[in-house]
Amino acid sequence: MNSIRIPTKAIGLKKSEVNAYIAELVKSHKSKLNELLQEKKILERTKYKLLLEIDDMKEGETVYEDVYETPEFNPDEEAVAAADANVHKTITLINELADQKIESMINRANAQIADYDAVLESLQNEIDTNKEKIEQLLMEVINYLKTNIDEVFSESTKKPDKKAPNREKVVSFADKKISGPKTNLTVVPKDIETNIITSLKSYSDMKTDFNDHISAVLSKEGAKGAVLLVEINNLFIANYFTQTSQEDVVMSGVIKKINELPYNLYTERLSYDQIGIIYDGVSDIVAVSELATVVLEQIQTDIGQDGRRKAELSANIGIALYPHNAQDSKTIMNCAGIALYKSKEKGKGCYEFINEELIYEIKLSNDFRHDIIKAMEKDELELFYQPLFSASDNTLSGFEALLRWRNEKYDRIPIVQIIKTAEKEGLISDVGAYIFKKACLFANRIKEKSGRRIIVSVNFSNSQIEKKDFLDTIKEIINETGADPHYIGFEVTESCFTDCFSENCLKMQQLKDMGITIMIDDFGTGYSTLSYLLRLPVSVVKIDKTFLDDIITSERNANFIRSIISITHDLGLKIVAEGVENEKQRAMLKEMSCDYFQGYYLSRPVSERETFAYL
Repeated sequence: MNSIRIPTKAIGLKKSEVNAYIAELVKSHKSKLNELLQEKKILERTKYKLLLEIDDMKEGETVYEDVYETPEFNPDEEAVAAADANVHKTITLINELADQKIESMINRANAQIADYDAVLESLQNEIDTNKEKIEQLLMEVINYLKTNIDEVFSESTKKPDKKAPNREKVVSFADKKISGPKTNLTVVPKDIETNIITSLKSYSDMKTDFNDHISAVLSKEGAKGAVLLVEINNLFIANYFTQTSQEDVVMSGVIKKINELPYNLYTERLSYDQIGIIYDGVSDIVAVSELATVVLEQIQTDIGQDGRRKAELSANIGIALYPHNAQDSKTIMNCAGIALYKSKEKGKGCYEFINEELIYEIKLSNDFRHDIIKAMEKDELELFYQPLFSASDNTLSGFEALLRWRNEKYDRIPIVQIIKTAEKEGLISDVGAYIFKKACLFANRIKEKSGRRIIVSVNFSNSQIEKKDFLDTIKEIINETGADPHYIGFEVTESCFTDCFSENCLKMQQLKDMGITIMIDDFGTGYSTLSYLLRLPVSVVKIDKTFLDDIITSERNANFIRSIISITHDLGLKIVAEGVENEKQRAMLKEMSCDYFQGYYLSRPVSERETFAYL
């Protein structure tokens, strides 16, 4: 039988504390299993997304031929041939501009999936093994404590003999022999690995110790220094490729490297993939930056197998300075955590200092929920409308509703960020319903004053569309306002169909069947745009502004736009050019048979009162 070690915390327990001790033991290992299961979930979700991407890429190669082979789509053979030529010409242009081939993307994705499959298999094996070993271990410990409880506790309460040699005490379940230091207890069932119980010191205990150390440092007169919060990226994959059952090998190696650096550091592991570092006595940004750079370099490692690189170990670091940023341990850790979060937005292998701007963003985020709810209650959120004009005769064809928040506190924050924050705070459904209701009421007034069909379009995000009650909410608002669906447009991006393609397509089709115009916004910004376009229930395509920026100076860009317009018309769809900023762009797009224009050259977004001048 192999040996395992019962933590020293078991010594000195009273009989009444045995059940609590065993419960703590069970809790510790259940936490470990939960971490493994969480890692498995993350991998499975990543693998599933890759499989969806492969499916889309494969369909992108074949769907064009499938569509044009359908007799009822276009019985005119010459038209079919012309459309087919346009399709393949456009595909060629896209591949050249992106400088990527679909086949190579599929191969790379398949290679990633193979790696994920291997890690998933290893994780599942580890989960199953740990479950069996934990159950076996706990039964051994419980049975031993119950059988020998008097002996264990009487032994633990004896005073040590200072003259006696410090012999190691061993307890064997086979022969019940005991030897060893009287301040430590070691249980030896010989078929359980030593790494199942390493210590009862949980991650929570580690964080407590680290916070206590920060508090101790801060209590010193003239205290100054830095706290670095280090997060290892993809640690579970690196652990797999180390080819060991000891899950702490990689993290232990990282901590060892940090401790060997020639700096005055206190290091503590805080969670599965996070390490805390206290750099006491130094709060100079240049010096701390140097340390952060060295730490990142020490962690940067290639994990390989059979001489081949399989995974790259990297990290991100968030940094808070004391007493400059904060003067208590909790605030310092919060500041370092915020900085770590921002560093990951920059990419792997980066560090970030907490600063007043980041703190302002967090405070703003904390206030946001209250403020935006109050703004909706007081009707402070306003819609502006940017007109769309017909390319053929310059007449008004529609308006796009755009949110504006007239509030001094939020004036300098882009409205896109406001929407993202609403999504993060779980308020996007409320804000979206508020905007849509206002737009419906505006559409009613436009219909009454114009006497012709002018579509008022509203932007919707993926998080809104995926809500189970999305369709019910839309129908309820239309019924409440009495809006005519034929005067309403929905603008959605390709990203709305990335995760739940079939489900979201069905929702869009139901809206289209009601009479609502479905528009694809920011068209051309995704690699699978054409395959989506052929399958979505859309009526209008809006070309992203980025494609128009070089249309005058770049013949290739001009040819690309011309091909997109041609293929869109072949599919029976209308096209809008967004971001038209000068007469040359407008003239070129008109010559290419673009249907509608929108942009600052024609009109900026205007208030509702100003819209009636365009009728």
